[in-house]
Amino acid sequence: MAALAGLLPVSAESETGGKSAPGHQTAPDNKADKIDKNENAKGRLRPRPSPLEELDIETRIEVGDDEDVVRKVGDLLRDQGKLGPHDALDISRKGNIGNHRVIRMRQTHNGVPVFAGQVIAVESGGAVTHVGGSAAADIQIETTPTLDFAQAVAALDGAGPRSFVVAGAGELVVFDIAGGYRLAWRGRVAVDGAPRGLVIDAHNAELLARYPVLLH
Repeated sequence: MAALAGLLPVSAESETGGKSAPGHQTAPDNKADKIDKNENAKGRLRPRPSPLEELDIETRIEVGDDEDVVRKVGDLLRDQGKLGPHDALDISRKGNIGNHRVIRMRQTHNGVPVFAGQVIAVESGGAVTHVGGSAAADIQIETTPTLDFAQAVAALDGAGPRSFVVAGAGELVVFDIAGGYRLAWRGRVAVDGAPRGLVIDAHNAELLARYPVLLH
């Protein structure tokens, strides 16, 4: 998730060269897609604000193994109304900082990862003492895509003069956007030959956002 901190919303016009993909409605802010408008003084992309709820919970939950951490932290969040009935957590990374163990978990909705949904549990002395990160409890969308990743990219390619070519595997995600959540594909796409990370609606191929990609 950290690699996606520079996520930017885009309009159809900025990436497709003036035309919209089928079913696409252009974003009302015609400047939001300009990278130079979203850079800070150091030239880095500004973080995209997220409507996911930030977590900052002091607690003490006795835990055993990793599965116990996932189960009990999930129960805590559900009890507090911070996870929905069809949401779950799974471990994405874990490590130690001093005498504390840090377990990072991603949120999923009906098995699909929630973009930027990450819960961080801090364990010390056999107990979880703090839960942070961000999560959403109000997701209510179907998680079966109409288009696969290649079809979504092909729809963008046919919407204007710019070239869109799949440049890596796509991942299905639940993506938060003004007005609710979308089922979307995120992945690497070559736009006029240049690598871009794009988030594309999995039903109508609407271009939702872009993010920087790491070049190797």
